[in-house]
Amino acid sequence: MKILVVDDEPSLREFLAESIRSQGYEVLAACDGCEALELFEAQNPELVFSDIRMPRMDGLDFLSAIRDRNRETIVVLVTGLGNEEFALEALRRGANDFLRKPFTQQALFPLVEKYAGIIATRSRLQETLNFIVRRSFVMSLDNHMERVPIVVQRLMLETGEAIPADQRLGVRIGLVELIANAIEHGNLEITYEEKMAAMNASLDGIQNLHQQRLAQPHLAARRVTIDFTMDSEACTWTITDEGSGFDWTLLPSPLDPENLEHPNGRGIFLARLHFDSVDFLGAGNQVRVRKLLPRPPAASDGKPASSSASPAASTPAPAP
Repeated sequence: MKILVVDDEPSLREFLAESIRSQGYEVLAACDGCEALELFEAQNPELVFSDIRMPRMDGLDFLSAIRDRNRETIVVLVTGLGNEEFALEALRRGANDFLRKPFTQQALFPLVEKYAGIIATRSRLQETLNFIVRRSFVMSLDNHMERVPIVVQRLMLETGEAIPADQRLGVRIGLVELIANAIEHGNLEITYEEKMAAMNASLDGIQNLHQQRLAQPHLAARRVTIDFTMDSEACTWTITDEGSGFDWTLLPSPLDPENLEHPNGRGIFLARLHFDSVDFLGAGNQVRVRKLLPRPPAASDGKPASSSASPAASTPAPAP
């Protein structure tokens, strides 16, 4: 897997590149968006870490250039204190995640591992499910985090080509986040404070914490159930864990830039960007997400299409 690192600060660029390289990945490095775009076009990396504030071409323009060329590349924007509004704009433009400076290898490595798993399990087979009118099935998953990307790839395979190509990566990442939350915070009862303490303790701290919880039979026996349905209008996934739930009304607002700094609800925050609805049910141990599907074009009646745009289509996007 090729990973592109972009930052105008030599020390941070070198730290990022060497840290990722130490995990066995091929790393490309660039000092600004212009140089990075040349590398991107020549090398086609699967994962990009890019600073936002850079000379010549900043991270937002570089992100837009990537999305013009490839919707499947995973892009993580690196933000500094006070750049929360830029981070939100990056997510609106199609960034998949963000990493806030200053950061440690304990924060970096789980992010790289998560997206490496998603990239490794992308299907290269011809999808043949495009004529299904309605389908549904249920999966039951144990609490081994390394299986989550494979399960999500299977879930995405069931959708055929119903979800537009430029939205599939976002949906895939959103499902990974929500299922991981169901395992970690639901079934294994790991609090956000415990997770952060484990990540800060050592590079394998979070893995050790997982193993400690899995050693408890009553936690290890729990399952995550994923109920999937697809019809002509939408794909719907209902994810249920066997934990005690939580008060979902206390989740931070995804529209508040200050919440970019909080680890609480990070996965849910990112998931909200990729689904048309995210609803918590019951005690909070069940979440239902829905992705609306494009309507098929109406049959032609021989009349020329109207040249006037609909009000919704002509409404400009809200300012960041």
